[in-house]
Amino acid sequence: MVNPVTSARQSFGAAAVRPTGQSNFTAQLQQARMAPQAQDTVSLSGLSYQRRLDELQKLHESTDYSSMSYKDISLLIRNRFMDAFPNLGAMMGGFYLCAGENSIYEKVRSEYDRHWTEATEGREPDRPPASDPEGRKEWKRYTFGYEGLSDDEIMDKLNEKYSGGTLADRCGMIWEMINLDLDGGGGWDAIRQIQNEMVQRTEGQYGHLFRDNPIRVNAMIGVGENTAISWSQLVKNCYEDRRDNWTYKSEELKQQILMNLEDNLNRLLERLKLTQMDFDS
Repeated sequence: MVNPVTSARQSFGAAAVRPTGQSNFTAQLQQARMAPQAQDTVSLSGLSYQRRLDELQKLHESTDYSSMSYKDISLLIRNRFMDAFPNLGAMMGGFYLCAGENSIYEKVRSEYDRHWTEATEGREPDRPPASDPEGRKEWKRYTFGYEGLSDDEIMDKLNEKYSGGTLADRCGMIWEMINLDLDGGGGWDAIRQIQNEMVQRTEGQYGHLFRDNPIRVNAMIGVGENTAISWSQLVKNCYEDRRDNWTYKSEELKQQILMNLEDNLNRLLERLKLTQMDFDS
């Protein structure tokens, strides 16, 4: 089993501290759509991932971060990358790990980390200490663009943002829920099951290929980006995979692990406002 790597509010202008109506990156893309352009430069979806990274680098180089707080920089960098890559949540949640460490998806993750590291270099982190859990919660919500929102309001925003219901959408939404302490403890188990689904749903046609074979990788990503799955089915599959396909040192340990998993998954369902499941039925 592969464990995913753990590595909004309106965006800021290039040198601003307070948010403006939209990010410079988005505005530049809109201007590009309106101007006569070569066929591959007319829209965000038409730009290659590398070209989006090039545009983000230009913004990064032209931004004066010196007057910005640590948390404002965190919000700015995240918003820029979210604008450029609507599937950033899925990338950060490990959805594309099957493509390998040299993939463009891993490059996006790496560039995100680099921009943030360079922008915050020498700056004292303003994140509240662990002894202030409420302060830390609010800090996280600020840097993810959900300042002042209740749990239910954030969930409404996430449901709207990831409304496609595909495996990739589920991964991105769960990643945000994990970072906002809203997953009930079952988030990484659900993400691991998303990766399992991508493998299992390509076994029939591509099972003869190793899972790092480019053809198999493309098939898994295609399935993940285009296959919808209900939350309840995903959670059910997650529990059944752990129950039926894992090896345990003892039956007692197995039951303990399954009991903890059931509790975590039901808390996840509760946050999603879905009926809890009886996994033994």
